[in-house]
Amino acid sequence: MLAGILLHQKIKEVFGIWRTGGIVDHGQFVKDVSVRCQKVRESSVQFVRSGNYSQDPARVLLMEFIFADSTANKIWWEAGQRLERALHGFLTLPSVDRFRRGGLVDDAVIEKRVVVEGQGFRMRGQIDLAWRERGRVAVADWKSGGHDGADSDLQLLAYALGVQQRFGCELDELDLFRVELGTGNIVPLPINQQEAARAKARMAQDTALMIGLRRYGEQRISAAFTPTGSPKICRLCPYQRICPGSEA
Repeated sequence: MLAGILLHQKIKEVFGIWRTGGIVDHGQFVKDVSVRCQKVRESSVQFVRSGNYSQDPARVLLMEFIFADSTANKIWWEAGQRLERALHGFLTLPSVDRFRRGGLVDDAVIEKRVVVEGQGFRMRGQIDLAWRERGRVAVADWKSGGHDGADSDLQLLAYALGVQQRFGCELDELDLFRVELGTGNIVPLPINQQEAARAKARMAQDTALMIGLRRYGEQRISAAFTPTGSPKICRLCPYQRICPGSEA
């Protein structure tokens, strides 16, 4: 999660420098981010060694270390490597040049919140990058690695609905791209009325599910919330220490 947050923060920072006429030292920029990741790891290790979990850390900590995940160092190292490759790719890869130029367009949207509303749902998200280009609107979704799955593409479709509202354009005027910064692979994604309807239906279904489960949470009926069994999702959960499926 930290690697993803830093990736988006630093890309926004780079665009800010470029838009004011500044120059970015590619090597030093990536190195500074690596140092930041190292400091977060050190803070996490020190916090655990202190044994005082009631203290206010007043800093970012990595849950893998807090919950004593045996693969914490491996996860941290691999995430750092992906982040470095992604930032280097954003700054240097020729295939990403179109998107670097897009972020310099006057009314380009960079890391902006959007709200998408429909029958039975209201969703807030964040657009990585969107800009007007030759009478159309291009939308980019940054990825540090490869494809995260169908849910990731569905998320981009949902955000595209927010872009449509923000730019006042039609669906057929949108061009969606998954930008895999680690490899420079650019994947266009289809957007049409059918895909938009699918995204809206999924958001409505998920909203209804959460509303249905809310009363179980309020009544503290833990049996209604079965362990997901997905390590990727479990690592993001603050209840790992008490979850009955944490060892699965």
